[in-house]
Formats: sequence, structure tokens, C-alpha cells
Amino acid sequence: MKVHDEPMPLERLIHEAFRDLLRNDEESTLTKSKMYQNLEYDIVANENVMLKTLGFQLTIDQPEGHITRCCEMLKVNSGTLQWAQVIAANSLHLTTMCLQYPPHIIGTFAVYFVCKWSKLEIPMSTEGQPWYSYMDEAITEDMLNKMAKVSKDSEDPSACSSYLRSIHYYSFDLNAKTTK
Repeated sequence: MKVHDEPMPLERLIHEAFRDLLRNDEESTLTKSKMYQNLEYDIVANENVMLKTLGFQLTIDQPEGHITRCCEMLKVNSGTLQWAQVIAANSLHLTTMCLQYPPHIIGTFAVYFVCKWSKLEIPMSTEGQPWYSYMDEAITEDMLNKMAKVSKDSEDPSACSSYLRSIHYYSFDLNAKTTK
């Protein structure tokens, strides 16, 4: 298996996958078949497309770590953290935000959205800065409100799959114990 920090030669990956696919241990005929050669070509072509799409940056940053950091900074409860993770996941699944904003901005937006929705007001810092500016100075309330509108508009349950519709009915306790 090809794992994050443990690279594997592509030839070995293809060979093992093909062998598992056919449940065939006969090595000599395995790599000579047309099906094997087609599979190898497709995998290499798809990997090249993926690498170009990712800009050869293979470590993918996700909003969840930023959400956790933000919630710890704000000392909000675990319900807020859980809801923010659901909002971030919905935003990634239902909108094009993942193409428009980096993960730390999506994470900040998710916490902002939950705080606004639950009427949790976070005061300005002693320096007179809004809390989200500590996640990124470029984040503005206008930007977060625009993201909230896009997210809200995209969450029309009739436009979602049954799995995503079920998320709308899942509830977290916003009065849960605060995070560490």
C-alpha cells in the first residue's frame, strides 16, 4: 500500500494491485498481459494529472486542524468544535470553497458560522482585533459573511444526497464541556 510518508515504486504498486485484482500469483504472465499494460498506463497518467493538479504538493492540509486550533484559542465548547467540523465538511462537499480558499480560511469560516448561528459572541481582543484576524490577517467579516451565504444557499436539503440530508438532522450539544 502506498502511504503518506512511505513512498513505494509505482511499478510495485501496479503489480500488487493487478495481482490482487486477478488473484493470480503467476508472475511471468502477469506483466505481459494487455490488461496489465493498460492498467499501468492509466495509473501513471492519472497520477501525473493528480500531481499537476496538486502542484506537486503532496501533503494535503485539511480544515479540521485549523478548526481545533481556533476553538482552543477561543476556549469554546466541544459542541462548537463538532458543529464547525460538520460545517467545514459540508462546505467542502457542497460548494466550491475548497477551490477558492485555503483550509485555514475554511476552518475559520466554519467556527465563525457556528458562533454566529448559535449567537455566541466573541469579543474583540485587547488589541482591538477580531478573533479571526489571528487565524489570518487577510480574513474580514465581509469575507466570512459571503462564505456563510454561499454555504447556506448550498445546503438546500432537496439538492443534497440522502447521506448529506441526514447530517442536517444530526445534532450536537452546544452546551457540552469546553475544550482544553
